Amino acid sequence: NTTRTTSSSPNIQNFRKKAGIRECIVPRGGAFVDTDFTGVELSALAQICINLHGDRRMADRINAGVDMHAEVGAELLRLPYDEVVRRRKAFKSGDHSDENRQANFSRDCGKYGNFGCMGYMTNPATFASYVRLGSISAETGLPMINLSVPEAQRVIDAWYSSQHAQVRYLRGYVDGLRNGTHRGALYSVPIPGTDIVRRGATRTAAANTPFQGLAMQVAAEAGWTLFVEQLLHGRPGRVCVFAHDAFLSDCRPDQADEVAALHESAMLQAAAKLMPDIRQKTDSVAMSHWAKDAERVVVDGKLQVYEVR
Repeated sequence: NTTRTTSSSPNIQNFRKKAGIRECIVPRGGAFVDTDFTGVELSALAQICINLHGDRRMADRINAGVDMHAEVGAELLRLPYDEVVRRRKAFKSGDHSDENRQANFSRDCGKYGNFGCMGYMTNPATFASYVRLGSISAETGLPMINLSVPEAQRVIDAWYSSQHAQVRYLRGYVDGLRNGTHRGALYSVPIPGTDIVRRGATRTAAANTPFQGLAMQVAAEAGWTLFVEQLLHGRPGRVCVFAHDAFLSDCRPDQADEVAALHESAMLQAAAKLMPDIRQKTDSVAMSHWAKDAERVVVDGKLQVYEVR
């Protein structure tokens, strides 16, 4: 409905987070290279805010490297943004003091605040369930964040207090897509980068569709470039998995660095074409098996294959 791809019966595109399924899939050439966009839906919404209202607040923060999840976390804790970033960095470095743990937790809540609230999720019980399901550990299969309904409401309130461009998008654009004022009225939503109008959408679907749709058009543009380069021009690697905003190519281990560069070039070119005001980033990892927790390994400036155990 948003032009994002999906699969079912079975879902071969986006497996569960818990380890055990992806790791059964082995590359024919000896290595997988996995490249995804960093925060592409936030970038897509930032571009939409510029296109709709000339509002650059979100884009400017993304381009400056601001961690927008930490912004929400800072509002939640009533602390300066820089202090939350400092404490989270200390936590990631191994200092698990209570204040650092709290900053890390609040930043993680801010992540769900961004992705849930910019999709017009307003019910705190629904939000708490969304966080619980979204935070399931790949290692244990259990949720890492369990919010009470009042805690969920606090995260929602912190998001609305700190993310002003996104709130303008919801109230100044999405609300205007509603077909009438009668009870049960649905929304008609143009999908950016296409001539498609999604009709009969709920409010939440209407909020999610523009930025999910634009992000998908960026990914589709990148996928076409990779098809041309790999299959028509003989560049190394073959894309064998496409999951929303990530490409996984099968290649020889000695080709991993070149394949990653090809992925990143195609993806960044597509982003520059369709989201020209955003400095989009990508991230690549090479691995011996498909795995959620594979680590990026670089030796002498070249991407190396991480051996999945």
